[in-house]
Amino acid sequence: MSSGKFRELKTYLAALPETLPLPSDSSKINQLLDFSLDENWVTDAGVEGALNQEIEAALGDLLPCNNDGMFFIKERGEAIEGLADILEMYHGPGHMLEGSALLQKWLKDAIALVRKCIVNNRGQVSLIYSQGK
Repeated sequence: MSSGKFRELKTYLAALPETLPLPSDSSKINQLLDFSLDENWVTDAGVEGALNQEIEAALGDLLPCNNDGMFFIKERGEAIEGLADILEMYHGPGHMLEGSALLQKWLKDAIALVRKCIVNNRGQVSLIYSQGK
């Protein structure tokens, strides 16, 4: 997955509508701010499985998912923006899980959901991304 996709996700996440609230201090999504893998999960499920579980745990307040298994974006801010950095850290070019189909799906789905959230709030996705380049 090209670094352009990570940059695209970062740009969109930073441009989430201000009509969305910031997460409360107790929100699970704040786990994305100080992200690390649980060693027990790594032992049990491997790095890829542990990463998937940690992301799902952090997005727990945004679940249940829709029928396609994707989460809903209900908050904006630094925590949700951290999702792009985490995906790039593990899945980006030259990283340990580069080429992971699971993380590629996370990235693809996250971009689609953020775009939809922006458009649903009357934003212009193409304008936002071209300004972020």
